[in-house]
Amino acid sequence: MRGAALLPLSRFAIGTVGVTAVVAALGFGSWRLRAALLPEWSDARGRLAEVVIALSTFFAVAQLCGAAQLFSSVVLLVAELAAATALATAAPHLARFGCAGGTELSRRHNQKPQIDPREVAAVGVGVAIVVVQWCAHTADAIARGMVHPDTLWYHGPFAAAFVQQHAFTGMDSLGYDAARWFPFNAQVLHAAGILAYGRDVLSPFLNLAWMGLALLAAWCAGRRRHVGHLCVLAAAVGLGLPVMVATQPGQASSDVACAALLLAAVALVLESDLEPVPVALAGLASGLALSTKITIAPAMAVLAVALLLLLVWQRRRAAPLAWTVSLVLTGTFWFGRDWVLAGTPLPWFDLTLGPIHWPAAVPPSAPSLAHDVLHAQAW
Repeated sequence: MRGAALLPLSRFAIGTVGVTAVVAALGFGSWRLRAALLPEWSDARGRLAEVVIALSTFFAVAQLCGAAQLFSSVVLLVAELAAATALATAAPHLARFGCAGGTELSRRHNQKPQIDPREVAAVGVGVAIVVVQWCAHTADAIARGMVHPDTLWYHGPFAAAFVQQHAFTGMDSLGYDAARWFPFNAQVLHAAGILAYGRDVLSPFLNLAWMGLALLAAWCAGRRRHVGHLCVLAAAVGLGLPVMVATQPGQASSDVACAALLLAAVALVLESDLEPVPVALAGLASGLALSTKITIAPAMAVLAVALLLLLVWQRRRAAPLAWTVSLVLTGTFWFGRDWVLAGTPLPWFDLTLGPIHWPAAVPPSAPSLAHDVLHAQAW
């Protein structure tokens, strides 16, 4: 067993080169596109926008590969590199759709304030404590494996099934009934790591990256009001809660990924000045969150309704369309998959919309959203 657990150096090197190539290519393509569309976003909000663009591209390509039953290491590598090249190539041609973001409001809020160094020190200590906690749990997972029940019950098995099937099907005997119809972006990311190395080498580290995205988004959310450091501390407090520390670092759980993407959507809205391009990026982040964990839907609905009402009130014509289209692009794939396989985009519910009837595909006895949605104790 000990020999079987060893990863050959050659496979590790090949996997690392492949992962590095994809990350670097998507990073460069996203940077080019952001620089063309939002040239003044050269600070932290620019990095946030680039991460959202890169993640949207990665998942779109991976989803298309899985839908075509071509989810394999070589095909995914070539497709991701081609998509990144397309981003970099198209960027100069899309610059005319960009916005400078140089309004008086932006200039006023972009002035650097005087922040009490004691506040910065306190934030640094608080964040460091949480980071150390997460790194310790991650190190434990590396030493003895991922042991959280949800990781072993369905997150990990679903990712392995994607690798084995080269598609997003074949999960009839895995997990529980309701979970087989959930959105699977987080599992796709774990599956991509398995494709690269032939083992689950990357999975214990991925939630550390999502934590980093959450802290970056928190900073951007408060940056304009000069309280970015306090927002980072507030996010760190949430990440340091026992329920998060015990279930997220070193595991395949998707809660922190969903939270990070929700924070990214909120931050991009707050930084958008209600211009179409940053609003579209916020829509991409919202769709990614919805494609990661279905329970984010109520929060996303509140954000979407509030934003669309604000856009209509401000008589913004292009921004509502930009939000809607981008949300559809990144947020509907898994519901379309459910529609094809189960005959309904929402398999947990028995729905009737006029002449259209979508019967529930999840047995009533199974734990599901439909079972718990009206129970206050479950909420």
